[in-house]
Amino acid sequence: MAAAPVPAPIQPQVSADRPDWENPAIFARGKLPAHATGFPFESEKLALDNDRTQSGRFLSLDGTWKFAYTQNADEAPMDFASPGFDLSGWKDIKVPADWQTQGFDRPLYNNVRYPFPPTAR
Repeated sequence: MAAAPVPAPIQPQVSADRPDWENPAIFARGKLPAHATGFPFESEKLALDNDRTQSGRFLSLDGTWKFAYTQNADEAPMDFASPGFDLSGWKDIKVPADWQTQGFDRPLYNNVRYPFPPTAR
């Protein structure tokens, strides 16, 4: 018995009039090439201990960050990353975490069919 033919992979719809964040064909704009994880320990002993947190070169990004949610990227302030930008109206968010679990927007899962519209609350 012959094996069933393998269907061709589904290709994302490419459309110039779709913004990048809605275009499944855009997933790597401004991204560095893939690379192996490495860490430059200061000494052989630290490397053999293999605990990055003990290195003076380690900086954890975990903690409380300022966060402002917008419905889309066009509503985000253009200069929010500038030094001195006023964040006083922004909320605090714990990192790492999902903003949806901290009261911003609602969870969306694109790999499953919803039993009800995702806009329903």
